[in-house]
Amino acid sequence: MAKARAEKVTEIDPRVVKLMAALRETCEKQNAIMLEIDALLAGKAGIGDKLKSFYEAWGDLWSAKYHGRSYVFAFAKDAAHLKRLLRTITLDELVTRAGNYMRSDDPFVVQSGHSFNVFVAMVNQFAGFISTNGADAPVGCKHDPACKDDAACTKRKHREMLDGK
Repeated sequence: MAKARAEKVTEIDPRVVKLMAALRETCEKQNAIMLEIDALLAGKAGIGDKLKSFYEAWGDLWSAKYHGRSYVFAFAKDAAHLKRLLRTITLDELVTRAGNYMRSDDPFVVQSGHSFNVFVAMVNQFAGFISTNGADAPVGCKHDPACKDDAACTKRKHREMLDGK
């Protein structure tokens, strides 16, 4: 009888496991909110600003690749992926990887139409600079001299728009 009672004590009630998972998820959400508040209080860009900047950069890159057409995001799904990526990769690095992705001539990537979902799945493959067909300039860069990466090109375009060029 004592042995049966000892076995019951070592078993974990599935309800407790479920509650612990819910508590862990809630704590992670609270931590994300605290980090967002800290960033905003420090005058840094919040997640909304980062998402907007990335969507704009992606749109510019994709439009340059696909002759002026506009990329249509599935915001509900894509925002979750983008937030997850931005937890571990800086915005500038993510834009650079997006530029590398747009230059990719991998048949799978080309067949997907350089979709955001494929980019998310392959994001690590586009770290650092890759060059296809000997093209070193970012996709769609018309600057002379050419920009070194997509982030620099996007910043330069914005600066030119503000200056009225």
